[in-house]
Amino acid sequence: MLKKETIVIVGSGLAGSEFANQLDKQKYDVFILEAGDNTPSFDNNIKFLDRRFGPTPVRSLNIGGTSALWHGAIMPHSVEELSINDSFEMPIGLNEFELTQNYTIKKTLGKNPFCNSNNKIDKISDRLDFVQMAVPRHPTRAKIIQNSRLISDVKNIQLEFENSRIKRIFFEVNRNIFQIDVDYLIISCGGLGTPLLLNKILLLEFQDENLGRYLIDHPMGYIGKVKLEDNFKKDFQLDEHSNENFRLRRGFSVHDTEQNLYHCFYLRPTKNLNLDDDMIIKKYKLNQFRNHNEIKNFYKFLDIDIVIEALFLKYGMNLGNTYSIVCVSEQNSKIENRVYGELRNPTINWSLDEKYQKSVNDAVDQFIGFLAPYSKDINIFNHRFSRFWSAAHLSGTCRMSSSDDAAVLNNQFRYKKIDNLFVCDGSILPKIGYSNTGATILTLANILANRFNSKTQYV
Repeated sequence: MLKKETIVIVGSGLAGSEFANQLDKQKYDVFILEAGDNTPSFDNNIKFLDRRFGPTPVRSLNIGGTSALWHGAIMPHSVEELSINDSFEMPIGLNEFELTQNYTIKKTLGKNPFCNSNNKIDKISDRLDFVQMAVPRHPTRAKIIQNSRLISDVKNIQLEFENSRIKRIFFEVNRNIFQIDVDYLIISCGGLGTPLLLNKILLLEFQDENLGRYLIDHPMGYIGKVKLEDNFKKDFQLDEHSNENFRLRRGFSVHDTEQNLYHCFYLRPTKNLNLDDDMIIKKYKLNQFRNHNEIKNFYKFLDIDIVIEALFLKYGMNLGNTYSIVCVSEQNSKIENRVYGELRNPTINWSLDEKYQKSVNDAVDQFIGFLAPYSKDINIFNHRFSRFWSAAHLSGTCRMSSSDDAAVLNNQFRYKKIDNLFVCDGSILPKIGYSNTGATILTLANILANRFNSKTQYV
């Protein structure tokens, strides 16, 4: 019987947990090191150099945690289903690892369910199209299973090297020092945590100047409300399609061809057109009650707007014709957008320039123009960015590519300067897609585990 090899994973989020679960335990002993327990690692110790874009502050102080914040569940599908099933368009195949701008799971269903209304869209603009997002029908949190050993409250990680390989990892738990001999080290600490950790634990000769640079977020927010004609919901099939595994959340996308950005718009049911009923501010304040879910849930049920949206998001119930308009935007990377500093006290330099704001404003105008013939009434914020926030889909800080000079990893997840160091999380994605980032990260974890299990040559 062959001796098992040892894989150490740092980070127990969606990527780290899924990767550990899919590894063949007949071949590998798996250890997962986690800095936290049930509380956010960063909490509120983040320094923003510029927390403003448009006329208002970015509202979210939540950092990272794609699966917890926006995709609180993993997709109940195997890697084969995510890669080749005709229900998904997934441009990352099992044998192709070059991430492109269009890496995310975007459109679902083999046949376009909007075929009856495509001609209406075409008459308005060739920039306007449909977008769909798959949402798990029976969600399950990412949990570590199948004989992996989870070690929490880990501090002060250090590495011992032998040439260009990591030989041993040292770490502290409750003031005791432990060590593990390493065959492979996988970092899965997210868009901020991964570059911050690598800059801390790597020897100077192995560090890369692009770690932490090209930080991309996922700006989104409410731009106003609209009351639509009775036939709009039917003509454009807003009611969600579903099967036994997932529901499809419908929306519209506007393509900025100059910057190659997609700005997406979703219609969320609401009780009236009053812009003073600021649901996002209510939600934001509720989310400040960390680890007090009973309090949060009690107040949520007292607010009819939140209840209406929750019924729509969870059960697809859509009874009225009045909607909040949500804009979800893509962002191109910039070298000056970055994260640096201490792991638990990071500094973030992230902003949106005037060119980007113009792109979003043009897309909003395009979408409002599309809605106008079907609208009984429409009420838009005077400042388009007044209810935008940072959506915590952080990526780009540890880019994966075989051709991009700014890439830190090759196109097979491996850190270019170290033979047995790999990264698998949102930090490797070179651009924020407008779709299901959580499902994309899940797929990447499955692909990397499949490579290890099949003992592909590069591993």
